Amino acid sequence: MPTTVSSSGPSCRVPAECQPDTGSLLFVDQKHNLVRKFVDTAQSLDHTEVFLTPFGNNQMARDQTDHFTREQTHGKIGKLAQELKPDTVLVLADFILFQGKWKILFDPKLTELRPFPVSEEVTVLVPTMQRKGWFQFQCFDHRHSFIFQLPYSCDSTTVFILPDPGRPGPQRGSDEGEF
Repeated sequence: MPTTVSSSGPSCRVPAECQPDTGSLLFVDQKHNLVRKFVDTAQSLDHTEVFLTPFGNNQMARDQTDHFTREQTHGKIGKLAQELKPDTVLVLADFILFQGKWKILFDPKLTELRPFPVSEEVTVLVPTMQRKGWFQFQCFDHRHSFIFQLPYSCDSTTVFILPDPGRPGPQRGSDEGEF
């Protein structure tokens, strides 16, 4: 059972109205043979659904990945990838679905489409919620990040860790990169 952090500390009990649904999907090119032990381990330890996928056929691969993604996420995620290259060997997708209600609601009139960078080259428009008010917020200069919390109505809290877009992250091998 997932652990949540509430105002009373860590808890193994997840309130029914805040029960998350998580999963992993692994799409592997059908031209590759998978070792049975790898598949068994992925399914039993990581709860990963494994699918052999024809990545050489872009349309068929997209249709298959989208179908199983929609099925596993109860229709909440419809498209997994815009484009799958023919030399793709595998795609790993993890998802967390959460049906909680915010303790302080967002005004739907303040939700708007805003650019979200997926990579240095790709930006997509996503619905962005906005709310005026007080937040639990901290700045970690030595980590080049910001952390803020938003509470749910069921005594659970979401913690967001966001990079400082104006500063580079910690370098590998430096003390400041270790948590």
